[in-house]
Amino acid sequence: MDFDFGALANGAQQYATRSEELRRRIDELKTEAESADGRVKAQWTSAGLAGVVLDPRALRMPAAELGERITDTVRDAQREFEREVGELTAESFGPNGDQMAEPPSAEEAAAFVTDLHSTFESTLHETTAIIDSMRRAFQQR
Repeated sequence: MDFDFGALANGAQQYATRSEELRRRIDELKTEAESADGRVKAQWTSAGLAGVVLDPRALRMPAAELGERITDTVRDAQREFEREVGELTAESFGPNGDQMAEPPSAEEAAAFVTDLHSTFESTLHETTAIIDSMRRAFQQR
């Protein structure tokens, strides 16, 4: 099995670029939700709750009802934010996450490790032979 380090490095660079772009887009994202009666609006960003706007009519509502309406509207804004982040992520990486490459099978990984070990062992023997040859040459002087 040949392992293409160049392709791996290129794929990693593309992944990093897409990740940075996704992070930028998420940081710029702001969602808003509004209660059905229009009395409560909530905004959500990557930092969390960005604001709540109450229509003056909301202040005439019983406190428990207003609290529930605010909570529901904030949750709606958060859910919308999460949905849009999911869409942005799918745009960047496909619906199943990173589509950079399928992971190798266990057999492919084992073959790669075996080849790597063989290459390392061969290089070690060659290097040892060169060093021994250099020692002999210096000892003869």
